[in-house]
Amino acid sequence: MKRTIILLCLILFPIYLYTQGESSIWYFGTNAGIDFSSGNAQVIGNGELATLEGCATISDQTGSLLFYTDGITVYNQNHQIMQNGTGLSGDISSSQSALIVPKPGATNSYYIFTADADAGSNGLQYSEVNMNLDNGLGAVTNVKNILLITPSSEQLIATKKNNEDAYWVVGHKFDSNEFLAYEITTSGVNSNPVISAIGTEVNASNNIGQIKFSHQRNRLAAARTGNVQIFDFNNATGELSSEITLRFNENFYGLEFSPSGQFLYTSNFDSGLFFGGGIRQFNLLAGDEGAVTISGVTLVSEENALFGALQLAPDGKIYVARVDDVKLDVIESPDSIGHDCNYNSGGLFLEGGISIFGLPSFIQPYFRAAFDFCISDETQFYSEILGEYDSLIWDFGDGTTSLENDPIHNYATAGSFDVTLTVFSGGQTLVVSKTIAISNESSSYEIELVQCDDEIADGLTMFSLSSYRSVLFDELDIPFSTLNDVRFFESNMLINEINGNDYINISNPQTVFATVENIHTSCIFTIEVSLNVTNELLESISIDKCIDRNLNGISSFNLSSITNQILDSTPQNLSIRYFETYDDALLEENALATEFTNNIPYSQTIFARADNGSVCYGIYPIELNTYESPNVLESEDLFYCLDANSNAITLNSGIIEGNPNDYFYSWSTGANTQQIQVNDAGEYSVTVSNLAGCETERIINVQPSSIATLEFIEIIDLSENNTISVFVTGQGDYTYALNDEYGIYQESNTFNNVPAGIHTIYIKDIKANCGIVNEDISILGFPKFFTPNDDTYNDTWQIKGFPSEFELAGSVEIYDRYGKLITVLNDAQPKWNGTFNGEIMPTDDYWFVAKLVDGRTYKGHFTLKR
Repeated sequence: MKRTIILLCLILFPIYLYTQGESSIWYFGTNAGIDFSSGNAQVIGNGELATLEGCATISDQTGSLLFYTDGITVYNQNHQIMQNGTGLSGDISSSQSALIVPKPGATNSYYIFTADADAGSNGLQYSEVNMNLDNGLGAVTNVKNILLITPSSEQLIATKKNNEDAYWVVGHKFDSNEFLAYEITTSGVNSNPVISAIGTEVNASNNIGQIKFSHQRNRLAAARTGNVQIFDFNNATGELSSEITLRFNENFYGLEFSPSGQFLYTSNFDSGLFFGGGIRQFNLLAGDEGAVTISGVTLVSEENALFGALQLAPDGKIYVARVDDVKLDVIESPDSIGHDCNYNSGGLFLEGGISIFGLPSFIQPYFRAAFDFCISDETQFYSEILGEYDSLIWDFGDGTTSLENDPIHNYATAGSFDVTLTVFSGGQTLVVSKTIAISNESSSYEIELVQCDDEIADGLTMFSLSSYRSVLFDELDIPFSTLNDVRFFESNMLINEINGNDYINISNPQTVFATVENIHTSCIFTIEVSLNVTNELLESISIDKCIDRNLNGISSFNLSSITNQILDSTPQNLSIRYFETYDDALLEENALATEFTNNIPYSQTIFARADNGSVCYGIYPIELNTYESPNVLESEDLFYCLDANSNAITLNSGIIEGNPNDYFYSWSTGANTQQIQVNDAGEYSVTVSNLAGCETERIINVQPSSIATLEFIEIIDLSENNTISVFVTGQGDYTYALNDEYGIYQESNTFNNVPAGIHTIYIKDIKANCGIVNEDISILGFPKFFTPNDDTYNDTWQIKGFPSEFELAGSVEIYDRYGKLITVLNDAQPKWNGTFNGEIMPTDDYWFVAKLVDGRTYKGHFTLKR
């Protein structure tokens, strides 16, 4: 289709760099902010930043805020944390923690580059922001914290490539003198940088401070401890060369070039850090390195004051951060030499905000370019030059030129032309160029908008007309801009205007008419818009997922896994996106991320939109179903008796709820019943599945056990602490009881303080209750005293604990304290009554020697009391 080419308006700003609206809003420090969209600095206090150093802000071309960041957290235009906007890899104490760069070739997408502090492990990374997400508030995509190099310095800056939709992002390698220039193009971020090994090595002693490009994109300056270095920059190759070093015994931090590039401004503080600092201006046209150094003029020097970042603003002034202050300093006329630059100390009061070290970083320069256009045989050109200039010349690219400020030119032939405007001022030259296209006749404009049918499938559906504005501008071959007013009408007479954003067609196809009017020139284009509805019938797709019952029907779904299923039955060149509602899919609003968690338990329908290029092919209902896996008992250990007369053990599948007949069972033995019987030890498993095909496995470990085999019993008796120790063998776990089969069992096999007498030991298997064994034992003991006074209590003395009197004893000999044998106890005379040859023995200690038939001999003594 032929197009009549439009006019292009070149806005030029050699004397004062006039930035685009992208840099109109600043947020920095602690809740500090400035709005330059009116042309003047207006203090604002609605920001959420609280950062020590580097930060970045981006607005659209009209100056409306998009988002801002400290390199860690991203805030949207509503000053809320952007979706997925936390955890970026910058640092609040990094000199240039963050930098925002538009993504070439992608409308409404940006890269955020971040630099870690103190050569941290995060190094230099980047993330991507898509402003089409979250209803236009933007979101950080899954392209997040992509590492380029580590460790890196804290320095980070970018500039646009000349005459290309591309950028250079420049950082610096740590413990090295290598600058790293990463090329950003429509292909993305080239992770292989252009390396320039030049200048001072960056290490822990000089890792702070800014690097800055000149606004002509041909120089780069770097602040260092003890010096400032300036390099030539090759905008085509990304290489640095021709080092100039300005040496001072000071710590340099902030840098900014004047708009013309003639002057470089620096901030510094002395080696005491908190004892004072100042601002200098250097004349870069003074001559060689020595001459530039001598040209330095101290604009301000203050004790007990620190100065941080410097930044050129859209109003042509340079603003200076005062550390921990409620004001900024302002360089009112930065292209004037020395004190004529009009340094205004404390020139901007922040009204509650606090300046610290940082100010927002921007691409240098951010040119403002507005485009005025008309379909006409005459092409109108405009220049908008701020400041005085000597002369200018237009070159229209067809061999003709003009010295007029805003010339009108007639092209004799159609084609593409490289239009160049050159401005001369005070020995300086600035060139701006643009390629335009001229057609040889006026042409009508027609476009077709294709939308999928709604769920009724009647050929009528909803069109979100505002979302097609960029399509209209593409058709006209003009840039998308809010300077262009777009309206839609049902009639070619431009009556019956369509009000509102969402429009339902009244026939299929239907022709409506769009007008695009440039507010600046009042030129109007009319475009015939054909609304077509496709009625491709797309079948529903079900995605079933088994989940744990504790999740209550909620789970995460990887939607990208559905894409191949869709493409198997459709053209392979379709692009697939997912939406929560049919209307969202129809209007292409609120697209879902790849990972989606259902918010309706157990069953939720979302929608996949398939597009063939810019044409809607169809919309698929996607049923997301979650099913709970069977709820069974946890795996357990069971024990089986190895005795010959043991019965088989029953293993149960462990169903906790529901009817067991509603499930399917698969045992490791091959059985498929709810329970099985086994008579061997081993590991058994059962997989329980339900009608939805969800499975739960249960493992039962059958371990062997057996009744105890008594090996021996160790007895220590006739002592202060009579003990019994029982020793057994077997595969069970055993407990022990004394004298009572149904009494209290203990894990220890030793009993202490056992009284003399006859006892029974019981040994029980507790793994599988395989049985109890017992054994009778005797514990020997003797009384410490006796009282033979015929009161029937302790009237005699004897050894106790034999199964029958002296069954195990040979004899017990009793002696007085002088060693005289008093009596001998045996089976015939087991007790002593305290007499000797019929005479009563006196109160005294007596000694005994017990000689037992098992070979033991025991000696002791006792007391006779009267």
